[in-house]
Amino acid sequence: MYVTAFNEFEKNKDFQKEVMDMIKKGESGDQESLDKLNAVARNCLEGQEKSLARCGITHDSLDFESDLIKNGGVAEVVEQLKKLPNVKQLENGAYSIDLSKEGIDKEDGTVFLRADGTSVYITRDIEYHKKKFKEAKKSIIVLGEDHKVEAKELDILLNMLGEDTKNHEAIFISFVNFEGKKMSTRKG
Repeated sequence: MYVTAFNEFEKNKDFQKEVMDMIKKGESGDQESLDKLNAVARNCLEGQEKSLARCGITHDSLDFESDLIKNGGVAEVVEQLKKLPNVKQLENGAYSIDLSKEGIDKEDGTVFLRADGTSVYITRDIEYHKKKFKEAKKSIIVLGEDHKVEAKELDILLNMLGEDTKNHEAIFISFVNFEGKKMSTRKG
């Protein structure tokens, strides 16, 4: 389902608009949109959990991004980020922060809010990690090695927002190749 939806999103502008409109409504507090997004996520998760169960892997608990939006935490993070130094609104209306002094050199800076007012992964990750820091003694995230810059951005922004990241660790895994081809979640 995830692969099919991703492919449709990439090639079908009408579907892309429909999805982005639903995300925007959800982030604006529309419960029906949040419920639909959550139902899709749970449906995808069900298939993933079946695959993981075959490997003997289970979860003690699960967290959903929609909960971080519902509780207002993501919106609060956006407002906190907007108050940081070196924040700018781009020509297209998106918001970003210049982290070049911290070694992150991106032409437009680190975008944390899209032009349409919806959050990006790092914004929701900030709220998620703030929640984790309150609930756990140690925070470990496992990412593909192509996300090293994003992990560094996350730590920098968490620190800028006053969070202590000394008990937060990112572990990076290498790419997995199968028969000479790079494996990709989005491509199935």
